[in-house]
Amino acid sequence: MQNCRIIFLLLSSLLLASCVQRKLFSYEPKEGIKVSTVDLKPVIPESGAVKYKASIDFLNKHFTGLIVLKQTDAETKHLVFVTELGMRMLDFEIKGDSMKPVFVFDPLNKPKLVSALISNFSSILLIKWFNKSALVRVKSGKEVLNLKTYEHHNAFLFRDENKCCIKHQVFYKYKKESKTIYTNNYNNIKLKQYGLVKLYIELEKIND
Repeated sequence: MQNCRIIFLLLSSLLLASCVQRKLFSYEPKEGIKVSTVDLKPVIPESGAVKYKASIDFLNKHFTGLIVLKQTDAETKHLVFVTELGMRMLDFEIKGDSMKPVFVFDPLNKPKLVSALISNFSSILLIKWFNKSALVRVKSGKEVLNLKTYEHHNAFLFRDENKCCIKHQVFYKYKKESKTIYTNNYNNIKLKQYGLVKLYIELEKIND
């Protein structure tokens, strides 16, 4: 009985995600663009640093602390996660459209957790979008950017009038991998990862 319930939930989730993706593909193609900071405002500023209060839930684990995002040189950015007491937990390096760990505190250094964090922080920070060719789709006066990041992967991004992202959805085939909601010029960011392994990230900007 339990197995049947799990299969039913998985099939329901797959059908719902398929409907969502079909709805997004119903937006009519308008033009192709090479995405730049003119088309999409980055989450990480080109100068200075931004800080967020962070809450991360992965399986039955809950982590809180501060995340610092900073451009460290012309080609490199860093995401650093520290506790409220200042202990460094994570340091991810970003170059181009890739992110890799340069430091992981040993209790967090689990392959599934690190992989999930890299994948989802890459989505949150929109690093796969810049300098890539995306399709502008239009429906009823609304625009959505559509990017094929890898084979069978599609990402859809809605922007506000200031070119800030307000919603970012990632699909693998017909399965929704994640959805990120951004509010008030990236002041609040919420990501939910779908599938059997659940992950939830919430960031609230600290305005000094």
